[in-house]
Amino acid sequence: MTNLIGFLPTTNIPRAHSALARMWRCNLNRRRLDAIFMSWPKLAYARALGWEEMGSLEEVPPGWTSVDTLAEYSRACDVSVLLAGDEAYYANCQRAAAQIGLPSWVTWQEKPYPCDPLAEEPLISEMTPGGPPDYAAHGTFDDFWTAVDSENRFTWIVRLDAVGDLLLTLSFLYPFKKRYPHRRIGLVVRDRYVPWLKEIDWLDAVCATDVFYRNRLIASAPGDDGRCAWMNLMPGMLRVAGNRLLAEKSGPRASAYPDADTPCEFSPGRHIVSQRELLASVFGEVAPELPVQPLMDGSARAIWFSPYPGSDERLWPPDSWAAALEPLAGYPLILQTTRNPLYQHWEAEFTARAVQRNLRIEMVGPTRTIFDLARDMSSVRGWIGVNSAPMHVAALLGLPSLALGMPWEINAMWSHPGLQIVAAESYAQSLLTAPSTRGLQAFAKDVHREDNWADGLYLRPETVADCLLSHPMRSAAFSRAAIRSPMRGDGEPECVSAIINPPASCYIN
Repeated sequence: MTNLIGFLPTTNIPRAHSALARMWRCNLNRRRLDAIFMSWPKLAYARALGWEEMGSLEEVPPGWTSVDTLAEYSRACDVSVLLAGDEAYYANCQRAAAQIGLPSWVTWQEKPYPCDPLAEEPLISEMTPGGPPDYAAHGTFDDFWTAVDSENRFTWIVRLDAVGDLLLTLSFLYPFKKRYPHRRIGLVVRDRYVPWLKEIDWLDAVCATDVFYRNRLIASAPGDDGRCAWMNLMPGMLRVAGNRLLAEKSGPRASAYPDADTPCEFSPGRHIVSQRELLASVFGEVAPELPVQPLMDGSARAIWFSPYPGSDERLWPPDSWAAALEPLAGYPLILQTTRNPLYQHWEAEFTARAVQRNLRIEMVGPTRTIFDLARDMSSVRGWIGVNSAPMHVAALLGLPSLALGMPWEINAMWSHPGLQIVAAESYAQSLLTAPSTRGLQAFAKDVHREDNWADGLYLRPETVADCLLSHPMRSAAFSRAAIRSPMRGDGEPECVSAIINPPASCYIN
C-alpha cells in the first residue's frame, strides 16, 4: 500500500498555514507530504506560501466538501484532515477523505490522531440550503406566542450549535420564563449538553439529538403529537438541519433564518444583525439575565483569564499571552485548570513565562456546569481570554471584557455591551478580502515560529497590551453598576459608551 499523507484545507488558506507548517516541521520532521488536496482557486495562494516545499499540490474538482470529491483518486492514502472548528461541519471532509484512505484528524496544535470512522449514512453536513422564502405572509414573534397561548401548545426550541450561543439563548429564555411562567418550553440540543440542562428547573423539557447524521437527527427529535409549536434559532450550516426538522412538523413554526423548503408561519424581519437582536425579538425584548447569585459585589481586584478555546486554532502561544498580559502585573489573574493534556502542557509553559514577567497567577479547579462557572466568575472585576464559552459568561455578567478573536470576529454577531474584541492584525484582515502573492509571503514570514506552538490568531502581543493599558478592567474608578444598570428602550444599558466605543487603537482593521 502506498503510504501517502493528504490534507484537505479549509476555505481560508492563511488560516490554515501556521498549523500545516507546524505539523510539517514538528510532527512530520519535515517529511514531504505526498499530497495536499485543494480546489484550484487556492493553488496560487498555496504556492505563494511555499506549500510546494511541504508536499505535492493536488487539485480537486469543484465541490470538494462533497462525498464524491475524491472518488477519482484510486490510490490508498493515510489522509489527514485539518479540523478547524465544529466537528459536525467537517464530517463531510472526513467522508470525502475516506474515499481514498483512512482519515485522521489534525487539530491546529496537536499531532495527528485517529478519528472514529463515519457510518455509511447521510450526514447533516451534506445538507444544502435553499433560497429565501417570501416573507410577505409571515407574522411576527408576538403572533407566534399569541398562537401558542390561544391553543395551549408546548414550544420546542431547536438550538444545535455550540455552548456559547446556547448560553446566550438561555440568558434570554430565563427572564422570559419568569415573565411568562405558563408557557411550556423545551430545548432540542446536542446530546453533550443534556446532563446539565436537565438540572435547570425552569426548563420544561430537554431533548438530545445527533449532529452528525441526518436520519439520526430526525429520529431523535421530539415527536409531533399535534399539540406543539416549533422554533429554529440558528444561523449557519446547522440552521439547515433545524429547518428540516421544522418542515416535518405541524402546528405553528418559526425560523429565524428560513429557507425555501421550510413552511414557516412566523419569522422576524429580513435584517437581523446580531444574536442579541434576534433573541430579544423572539423573547419579547427581555433583558438577558443569568440564573446565578453573585458571590460578591464585584470589588475584588482579581481578573479572570480564559486562554483555552473550544477549537485549538485559538490557543495562543504561552509567550504571546505572557507578554500581552504585562499591563495586568499586580492584579491576581485567575486561571481555571483543565484535564486536557495539551492545555496542561501549555499551562506549565505559560506559568513559567508569567513568573518571568511578574504576573500573579492563581489556579482554580474546573467547574461542573456553565452556571457554576458563572457563579465563580461573578466575584471578579474583569475578564480576558479568547472567544469561547467563558467569554459569553463574562459579557452576560456585565464584566468589562477583552476577547481575542479570528479576523472576521471583530464585528461579532453577539454584540455584547462591555465586550471588546481584538481581531487579527491588518495583514490577516486584508488577506481575507484581497490576497496577493506579496502579502501572503510577508504573512508567512511574520507568523513563522520555531517553537511547538502554532499561532492561529495572528496578533502581536503589544497590540493586546496596548488595549489593556486603557481598558476599564484596570480602572480603579470603574463601577460594574454601570454595566448592570436598567436597560434603555434601545436595548443597551446606560453609561457604557466608554466600553462600547473604546479607543480606536484597540480595533485592528
